[in-house]
Amino acid sequence: MLGQHNFGQATPPDTSFALVSAGLTHTCGVTTEGETLCWGANEDGQAGVPDGTFKSVSVGDNHTCGVTTGGEAQCWGENYDGQAEAPASSFTLVSAGDRHTCGVTTGGNALCWGYSYSGRTEPPPNATLKTLSAGSDHTCGLSKGGKVLCRGIIGIGEREATDATFATINSGGDSNCGGITEGEVLCWGNRRNYRADLPDETFAHVGSGRGFSCGLTTGGDVRCWGSNRDRRAAPPDATFQSISVGADHVCGVSNDGDCGLPGSLGQWYSRTLGQG
Repeated sequence: MLGQHNFGQATPPDTSFALVSAGLTHTCGVTTEGETLCWGANEDGQAGVPDGTFKSVSVGDNHTCGVTTGGEAQCWGENYDGQAEAPASSFTLVSAGDRHTCGVTTGGNALCWGYSYSGRTEPPPNATLKTLSAGSDHTCGLSKGGKVLCRGIIGIGEREATDATFATINSGGDSNCGGITEGEVLCWGNRRNYRADLPDETFAHVGSGRGFSCGLTTGGDVRCWGSNRDRRAAPPDATFQSISVGADHVCGVSNDGDCGLPGSLGQWYSRTLGQG
């Protein structure tokens, strides 16, 4: 992992992971044995995993949500705005934002809950979605036909998707990145921190944090750009299966033996300023 480490969010347990999700000051992952583990800040219970078996997990600022193996959405942590009160339905995925959460039901409907200012929890009307992603103050979804539909705060371009047809979408902070064709990615939103300036690479996934972005190339390498505070944009020399970009740190499930056993979490972060 890289980036801020002041709450232990960049110190994963010593086990093998199938997936990981990085938030503001905590991180969660599902192990290869199906156990969900969280580490880092826990003042609101965001790292206190409830009973149950989860097939996916998504970390917001101070809350966490997951989809159980039975398709139920469960959330825990901060709930001041109702962001941890998941509705009763069957979900294929959930995505936790800053103070809101959204999910896609098995029927392709989007359901959102939590802080609703500026319409971030209002799903696009008459749209069947295959995926969605919650950012800090907005949410973007991907229709069955590959059209990007966004709701929430506007003003710096985070809702201004092109007319391209997308295969993937990721909303992080106040910017978005989407995959168009194999390896081709477009980003839009806040360019003040270089989040939309991609290197000349072929990417499988790109995510954005606060002032920086990282992408996983089709060859498994990680490339980061933007602010390098706390070495958040300085990945190790390893290859990865997946990465997750949080607000100020990044986590990746590696497949490079030099970084640990396959499935171990890559660990790289700054220990300056009293961190770690």
